[in-house]
Amino acid sequence: MAGRLSGALGLAILVAGLLNGIGPYLRRTGLIETDLYERFWDLHTGPAGFTRAPFGLGRRCVAHRPMEEGGAAVEGGGAPARYVFAVRRWEIPGKALKDVLIFTLVAGSILAWFRGRSALVPLSWSWPAAGLAALVGWQAMAGLVRGEPVLTVAGLRSFAFLGIALGAGWVTGERLRGLVPSLLWLLALQLLLAPLELLRGIPVQGHMGLFGEVFARRAAGTFVMPNTLGLFAASVVALATTFGATVRVRVLAWVLGALVVVVSGSGTGLVILAIVGVLRVLTGGGRRRGVALACLIAALAAGSTLLVLGRPDIADSLSGRVAGTGRLLEGRTLDILFGRRLGLGTNTELQLRIGLGNENPDVRPATGAGESAVAALLLQTGLFGLALALTAFGLAWKRNVPARPLVVALALAGLSLNLPEAFPMNLLLGLVLALPPKKGVSSVFRYNGKRN
Repeated sequence: MAGRLSGALGLAILVAGLLNGIGPYLRRTGLIETDLYERFWDLHTGPAGFTRAPFGLGRRCVAHRPMEEGGAAVEGGGAPARYVFAVRRWEIPGKALKDVLIFTLVAGSILAWFRGRSALVPLSWSWPAAGLAALVGWQAMAGLVRGEPVLTVAGLRSFAFLGIALGAGWVTGERLRGLVPSLLWLLALQLLLAPLELLRGIPVQGHMGLFGEVFARRAAGTFVMPNTLGLFAASVVALATTFGATVRVRVLAWVLGALVVVVSGSGTGLVILAIVGVLRVLTGGGRRRGVALACLIAALAAGSTLLVLGRPDIADSLSGRVAGTGRLLEGRTLDILFGRRLGLGTNTELQLRIGLGNENPDVRPATGAGESAVAALLLQTGLFGLALALTAFGLAWKRNVPARPLVVALALAGLSLNLPEAFPMNLLLGLVLALPPKKGVSSVFRYNGKRN
């Protein structure tokens, strides 16, 4: 039963992960809406500022068309590239699938508890999640009183992971292990999609020079945004490091994950891989520790070089997030302690503003919103909510030793990504917060000289 449940859940994650961002990928690479794709390049490079080499796989920049000539010679392509992120009607069912999946998990967990087939997560380790849920509920009622039902629903959607963290008493390490194969398949498919995106994709994340040629700088696959893809890859590596069934599975996870992090250009993803690697080395067998550490340092050095060459602005990106989050600590004391309002700064709220005709969708209603889970928590639940979330992570680290790499990966991912809204990391977040205690290092987390 446990294997079937994990297999079905893993397959659902795989399908939802592909369907959620298939539209932006197809538009970015010009496989659909070709007229808009060609129009972008006409504005971006002019009639002679592009090349179709190698292989004739679409256009790449040679020289930007100057702005004074009507071009879009800006990193990211400017307004002509925004159509890539539009949501067409045919995409809505695929995008809704991830929300349906999380809702089904929450509803199924409650139903199993009601029928006596499972238990809720004990309050002894779920009390921070319960406290955060109570704070979210209070903010939701306040939003309804203010006459903001749509914004309130957007906020509740971003905290759906709490339903899993509180209700999924059926979660075990074995069930997490059963998710690894499907997540690795999803990673492999993203890696297969990356070359076409780098070769002919609209450079919505800017340009990268390599071997004397100019390419799209970062790949996003079907995860819409490159940082989301990179952090998902790092999280899968962290999960497989402890819960991968065999050595081959764990090695495959590292190879796929590292490659995806590099093509996505995620600096935070690289940091997560480094920390997870150090944890793995420190808990490995003594005879192999030195070799493993040397290989890890070499791999990280190579990855760092490629990442910095492709993203010279990486330091500015990190400092901008820190500065934006700091500005959220300005304002009324009550807002700082308990949050401004539910739904503020969420991606759902941003899409609603664009749908209502906001002329400048690149500007968030509150500085720093959407850049990280820290910013999202401060906006919606204040310092009190952030403290509860950090406590939940701390208890998860303390009570389940094999899950520590995944706990660290998700916590660090939240520094540069609105984790509660990023599928499927939000689902993994709910599952890891629901894990029962397990002391000692798992047998799959330690080299013991046997093939397992």
